[in-house]
Amino acid sequence: MNENCKVISIYSPKGGAGTTTISVNLAAALSYQTQKEVLLLSVHSKFIKDLISFFDMGFKYHLSDLPFNNIMETSLPGYLNPYTFLKKYKFYILPLLGEKDDIEKINPAKVEKFLNIAKNVFDFIIINTPMEFNKYNMAAFDHSNLILLVSEPTIPSIVRVKESMSLFQENHYPNEMIKLLLNRADSENALKADEIKGALKLEIFHQLPNDPGDVINSEQLGKPVIELNIKSKFSSAILNLGTILDRGYLEDKKIDIFRIVSDVVKKRKVQETEEDLPAKGEKEKSKDLNEIYNQVKTSIHKKLVTEITIGADADPDKLRQETIQVIEKLLAEEKKAPKERSVREKLVLEILDEALGLGPLEPLLKDETVTEIMVINKDETYIEQKGKLKRADLKFLSDEQLLKFCERIVTPLGRRVDDSSPYVDARLQDGSRVHIIIPPLALKGPTITIRKFSKEKLTPKDLINFNSAPADMLEFIKWCVLIRKNIVISGGTGSGKTTLLNITSGFIPEDERIITVEDSAELQLQQPHVVRLETRPPSIEGTGEVTIRDLVKCCLRMRPDRIVVGECRSGEALDMLQAMNTGHDGSLTTVHSNSPRDCIRRLETLCLMAGMDLPARAIREQIAGAVDLIVQQARLSDGSRKIINVTEITGMEGEVVTMQDLFVFKQTGVDANHKVKGKFTATGIMPAFTEELKNKGIKVDPKIFRRTD
Repeated sequence: MNENCKVISIYSPKGGAGTTTISVNLAAALSYQTQKEVLLLSVHSKFIKDLISFFDMGFKYHLSDLPFNNIMETSLPGYLNPYTFLKKYKFYILPLLGEKDDIEKINPAKVEKFLNIAKNVFDFIIINTPMEFNKYNMAAFDHSNLILLVSEPTIPSIVRVKESMSLFQENHYPNEMIKLLLNRADSENALKADEIKGALKLEIFHQLPNDPGDVINSEQLGKPVIELNIKSKFSSAILNLGTILDRGYLEDKKIDIFRIVSDVVKKRKVQETEEDLPAKGEKEKSKDLNEIYNQVKTSIHKKLVTEITIGADADPDKLRQETIQVIEKLLAEEKKAPKERSVREKLVLEILDEALGLGPLEPLLKDETVTEIMVINKDETYIEQKGKLKRADLKFLSDEQLLKFCERIVTPLGRRVDDSSPYVDARLQDGSRVHIIIPPLALKGPTITIRKFSKEKLTPKDLINFNSAPADMLEFIKWCVLIRKNIVISGGTGSGKTTLLNITSGFIPEDERIITVEDSAELQLQQPHVVRLETRPPSIEGTGEVTIRDLVKCCLRMRPDRIVVGECRSGEALDMLQAMNTGHDGSLTTVHSNSPRDCIRRLETLCLMAGMDLPARAIREQIAGAVDLIVQQARLSDGSRKIINVTEITGMEGEVVTMQDLFVFKQTGVDANHKVKGKFTATGIMPAFTEELKNKGIKVDPKIFRRTD
């Protein structure tokens, strides 16, 4: 095991600066001078082509192909490409990829895993990096003792280097890690050293001469410069650089470069100090770290309020950049601020999200795989991913902070949540639906439930691909929409009713006038003639409320071809049924219920909530006369969502509404991964309106109704 490995990254933000030439020859120089173990590593996706021009050899091994599960420190050299020169000197080479490999074959985690092993084997690791400031570079930089920042003595190169210095600072790399290496320093019309130092505010660590003849000759012959001509200007300069790096000491300045950098890196990687954290158990240390972290975050957030003014017409992108700069400045002034780059990055983003976004909820809102966010209290948050609930690693500092986030969510939406109005439904700017309820109604603290909706509208093809419904079933539903059958989509909470309503509404012809009515506008109809109506809560004085029932009544005066109600949950169900019975055929809505039969009972109950003293039989007759089809949606035990029934309402028999299943999903069990097994099948029953389909010009293939089990 080698605990004194020196890892040196060679980086330039400008192409053609000579990083590959420097990396190759520095590895050779260190091997020649020190006779220690040297590795030349690439994290450059195109480095393999450059290597082929520098070495007259093939490369059997690549980082992307290494079998990490089988590699130990003692066996690592056997998976590398050795290069021997001047008969007795040797170093190892490892490109990131092969010539035909795709960059997707590897990720930064593999780079980090390899370096953790290699640092225990080699005395020097030289890393050649691409000019993009990307995740592979950062994986290399995080493991480096020094970053040699390569620049040419030209204005374009100096400008790019200055820009990269800002990136290093933003990503919390200490200035002591970065050393300026001036390549082709004696080129014709080169900027003077004092001009470069003044422009960059950075000392020149070392200079390499312009020696095009020997460098080009080395590429053509496939050998490092020092192997071809060890007495050349370039060879002398690169050997001198190798001596400095091996010794780690600048004689003229009396500076031990690796001691300084090692100290800085240790501070970056170790958050606790003896002064801040006395010797404790791991849990106690972790707890203290969290307290310090939260103290720093709270302190910076308070200062940020006085430093940043958010105007109503502020440009969001500009405001974000300005806020990041202020946070970085305040963070640098905090004595207890964590030193580790990744922790500081996390801290900056959290403060930024709290200042301009929705705090800890912001990453979850951006994560497209999260469909629901459920905050129970400051310490407990759950999310839904792929239909399954899981605990999120998210906490708020206090109930007060959580309550402020609740207010921040609803205030821009013209809503309020306080003691006089302790719960609220609203819609976020991205279309997500949010429900908030606070103490004293919520006993454990402020509670937030956010139902997210996909930015991309799902299509029937998506339902087929997700195995939520077969093509024949969706084709039949499409026919029913086209011949203006009234459809109720039934299902439990989170079963996908709104998504299915969106898809079903998409079957409505584009030449019809559609009016939608919703509590929170979620539907995404693409037809050109759509009027969207949304309810309004009461004002602070308790006046001005507009309900779904009010809007359904308005619809009837707006000459609709189709009425689409997001959800019937109260007395508006009666108005909806009356509309369906009085010439507004082809209307659509959803209802909370667990089966088609339950849907009938639920509609009956909702009609009674209208306040009209109607006998049960009269309501059932309204339902039987108005509703043609019930499509039952369900979320199954494995989190998948499926249409489990397509049921036709056929009329009345005595006091009972009669119905018949046309399509069903039959569950047969679960597999070893707890995935639901089953199949969709027709019941063998033809719908009563089959002739109507034919009369409307729709060719009906009787096979789709044929029972398949």
